Amino acid sequence: GPQQRFTHSTDGSGIGYEGLLGAYGPDGFMQLLASNGTLASQQIQQLRIDGFLDAATRAFFAEFNIWNSNVGLYAVVNFAVEFGASGGTAQEIEITTMTERVLTVGGLGTGMDWFAFVLLILVMVFVIQFIIEEVQELYQSWRTYFFDAWNLLDWANMVLLLIGFTMRMLLFSDAANANVGIEQLTNKESFQNISALASAATTVRVLNAFNCVLLWGKVTKYLRHLPLVKGLIRTVWDAFDLFLPFLIMFCVGMVGFVMAFNVGFGDKVSELRNFSESAVYLCRAFLKDVQLMPVYDITPLFGAGLILLFYLNMIAVGLALMFAMMADALFIAKYSKEREAKAAERAFWHEDEPMEEVYRSICNTTQRTMIRFFPSLYVRYVKMTERPAVDDAESDAPSKEGKRKTVAAIEDKAASEKGAKKAIEDDLHSSHSGFSHDSSEGPLRPNSEELKRAIEHMSGRILSELTLVGIEVKSELHDVTERIAQMQMAVEELAWRMEKVRSDQEQEIQEPSDEI
Repeated sequence: GPQQRFTHSTDGSGIGYEGLLGAYGPDGFMQLLASNGTLASQQIQQLRIDGFLDAATRAFFAEFNIWNSNVGLYAVVNFAVEFGASGGTAQEIEITTMTERVLTVGGLGTGMDWFAFVLLILVMVFVIQFIIEEVQELYQSWRTYFFDAWNLLDWANMVLLLIGFTMRMLLFSDAANANVGIEQLTNKESFQNISALASAATTVRVLNAFNCVLLWGKVTKYLRHLPLVKGLIRTVWDAFDLFLPFLIMFCVGMVGFVMAFNVGFGDKVSELRNFSESAVYLCRAFLKDVQLMPVYDITPLFGAGLILLFYLNMIAVGLALMFAMMADALFIAKYSKEREAKAAERAFWHEDEPMEEVYRSICNTTQRTMIRFFPSLYVRYVKMTERPAVDDAESDAPSKEGKRKTVAAIEDKAASEKGAKKAIEDDLHSSHSGFSHDSSEGPLRPNSEELKRAIEHMSGRILSELTLVGIEVKSELHDVTERIAQMQMAVEELAWRMEKVRSDQEQEIQEPSDEI
């Protein structure tokens, strides 16, 4: 500082700070203020005289701790003020709280604190047991283990629990070595920076909160065996065929709007200053938690157009399409006869497993491709796979009755082959249609009555969606028209006032000339 009045010092127990205008380390010039108000005011006045804050200052921090001995609660308060190079400022107050049970084993020694610690140990015992079971399962079926999404969720949950427990133990150790509050009980003028401990305690709480979501999310793994929940999961999975392409298009459009708001208004609106914060800010629009009027106030024409496009494309049309997909999937799940025929097969093949469903979808796609482009090769493949069954039936006929059964089995097999060839020909004729089915169940086509009902139902839904979009567009255009009318009135008012000011000035100029 000026005349070497301010010396740089290090803070080994402090943490860095990342603000709106930059990132700052824990080191710098530090001034410990007295606990007496009069002495503290004198120290602040002396800092002001010495030029503690000048044009070169970029950040100012004021830190203090509060301790409530009745409940064992710590509050770490950090008041930060940033000074920009162009003269702007940014202020922020951070208050982090933590209890005694976070810093020491058993907390204040009450029964509730010790009960919480015992539960923590019990949870870790279960985690270790689950890890052993998962390792055994991985050893037994390591080829297909990671194809089950629930196994990945289990590992994510257990890893986060282990990380949280390890950080909790390290926090106990650091707090014991720091001797929090011991020196302050004897010397009230001393200060101990415990912001690092508060930051670690906050991280542990965040990990525990995320683990709560994962734990309760795993409950659906067992609820899916209930008939109602199982039907809901099946419906959501069927709707995912349409929802995934829609989600890709939605994300691409969202990225475009985020970049538009960031580039156009990032230097004027603090919430849009970078890409990540702009994305979070626009995502809050789906919850009606943002105000986009600052964008309109900066540039009314461009801002109104961008807001209108974002609202129509992402909120009005995008959400309506998503709800329409879910409604269509529910309709199909309720009225499709094909589901009843596949119930036994789903129970056998565990169709609720996402990875296995993807595998079956790939197999069905490959089978339909062979039927369409290589029919003769597919017929040969079917004969090769079914021939061992016929050979087994022929070998198990030692008696006359057995021969009769064998002949019947061969005739049934021949009939099935004839039906398979007919199904192949039907699939070849209908390969360009939008209706798909499993070849194991034969061709399932809706009749004319069902097609008429489906077309009427879909046209009615499309008409209702178009009507809703038209109403929303009309309301938005009405709002824009009102805004334009208000702007026109304001322009007329300004023109009238300017004309009045001009006439008054001319009158004032003419009066001195008349007097002369």
